[in-house]
Amino acid sequence: TKFVQLATLTKNGLPSVRTVVFRGWLNGNSLQPVMKFVSDLRSEKFAAILHSENWAEVCWYFQESRDQFRLRGTLTAVGADVHDGSDEARARVEQWRALSDAARLQFCFPRPGAPRLELEADCIDPFQPPQPSPMEPVSTFGLLLFRPTLVDHYSARRVEREIYAALISEDRAVREW
Repeated sequence: TKFVQLATLTKNGLPSVRTVVFRGWLNGNSLQPVMKFVSDLRSEKFAAILHSENWAEVCWYFQESRDQFRLRGTLTAVGADVHDGSDEARARVEQWRALSDAARLQFCFPRPGAPRLELEADCIDPFQPPQPSPMEPVSTFGLLLFRPTLVDHYSARRVEREIYAALISEDRAVREW
């Protein structure tokens, strides 16, 4: 399943959960898996992610196997301001290129959560913008990188629960599970 629930805290310390699309794993260190999601940089979700230590939790349920994974870890937001040449900047461009035309177009719509205005007959519909370049991300496109440090796996079929915690070194890298 490609849909997961992502929970963060708002600027006011209130919980906020939303469904996001799992976009795959970032290549790299096998001890530190990194999940990828995307977000409009202008959204409330993105603003909530940037306000604190960026702790988050993902809940992922697989209906066929009846397995639930609750992953706790840190969330990093990668926007257009990330320096070119970095791994995060490359991952952002690669993810943009992997999106469908319809998914890319959503980042050209008006700001998420903004009131929808009535259009005059001769106005251009802001929800019908020109298709953006499939090669270069628009400035509103953000890549979210989630690094789990705790995995809580519950199997409803076996009625079993397993918890794995990462051992983190001083430089915040995962040493072992």
